[in-house]
Amino acid sequence: MRKYFLLSAVALMISGTANARTTFDYMNVSANLIGAEEMTCSDLTFGDIIIKNENKESTIEAGVGWFETTGDIIQVTGYEAGYCNEAYYPTLESDTITLKGPDSTTLTITGVYPEDGYISGTLNIPANVTKGEYSANILVLGTYE
Repeated sequence: MRKYFLLSAVALMISGTANARTTFDYMNVSANLIGAEEMTCSDLTFGDIIIKNENKESTIEAGVGWFETTGDIIQVTGYEAGYCNEAYYPTLESDTITLKGPDSTTLTITGVYPEDGYISGTLNIPANVTKGEYSANILVLGTYE
């Protein structure tokens, strides 16, 4: 009896896969390589920022040849918008740039916008910020027409 039960179970398993369906299709796979020439960009720098110790949240909103400050910023020297000579329409991966500084602290530049090859935005400084140098390296792509 036990033999017949095992044979029946094996027969059911075989018949279950015998009715299985096999399907197929073809898929297109492609890649489009676009050549890019190297361009030269000057740095976007907010320069030297003198800010009160134990500062409150502060910002430097900047454009081409101008900036405005809020909060506890006392003085800014050396601000310059970034400029890419071969990119009338520069584009970035994001409109936010994160700058890394001492002790793993960060600052953000938001509202990053291109204007005739220039790149600038608003530097956001949190309250009680750690003093020191902050920096980032970003990819800029450009279109020149």
